Amino acid sequence: FFNSCVYFNTFYNAKNSFNNAVEIIDNESSKNYQQNTTLSNTAKNLLYESISSSNIVLEKYPDSKYVDDAIYYMARSYFSLSEFYKAEKNFKQLVENYSDSKYYNESRLWLEYSHLKLNILDSILVNVNSIQNELDLSNNDNYQLLFLLHNLKGDFFVQTKDFENAFLEFEKALE
Repeated sequence: FFNSCVYFNTFYNAKNSFNNAVEIIDNESSKNYQQNTTLSNTAKNLLYESISSSNIVLEKYPDSKYVDDAIYYMARSYFSLSEFYKAEKNFKQLVENYSDSKYYNESRLWLEYSHLKLNILDSILVNVNSIQNELDLSNNDNYQLLFLLHNLKGDFFVQTKDFENAFLEFEKALE
């Protein structure tokens, strides 16, 4: 009983630290939307706490039902910390090994976002369009996922200096 409490508490800490960090980051970015500011130390510490707790889940409880969640929180935390190689590694692990995860499609998009940040542009648009077609076929109405998809495409078009398509994708993201 004690072990299961420690195990769940460790996972809960990873999730809670990540969610608290995201809340701080969102609040900071809304206050400083015109400035390119760095993350606060509080947000960074929470992200590192999430990574640490997730690592404990992976090391001590590798067969748990929360392994894909732990990998997801690690990947998202690394992405938020601009550690894109580590984010890519974790998103790739989730996509390759946990196709039935609730984070699967989102992780596929974040993987492509990691590639964009790493300036690996050659296959991003093809992969994102493939994901988009699969989401359209499944009649997905997950607005957060669609926002991420169109925002990613918009950022891709900005990176490739196709501003007309970027504008169209950002409009779709807002819808």
